[in-house]
Amino acid sequence: MRLLMNAELSKTYADWKKVYDGHKWARDEANMKEILVGWCEEDQRIHVCFEVESMEVMEKFMEKHAEVIASSGHKQETTVVKILSDS
Repeated sequence: MRLLMNAELSKTYADWKKVYDGHKWARDEANMKEILVGWCEEDQRIHVCFEVESMEVMEKFMEKHAEVIASSGHKQETTVVKILSDS
């Protein structure tokens, strides 16, 4: 399944991206395939798209790595997740 996520940051995009890139090993371990990562100046949000086995895999990942995610500046309470469909 493909998930499109976006969230606000409490730090700069460059600061967030450095932590995000350094944590690639954990996404690989969870078998999360990155499709898109970017920053939208207009709405001041990060946007990421992943291909994952299930929503449960993503939820477990977010819970397990909550401290790293928070340290990156990702405001978890602002996260919006959309499930994308091919049809």
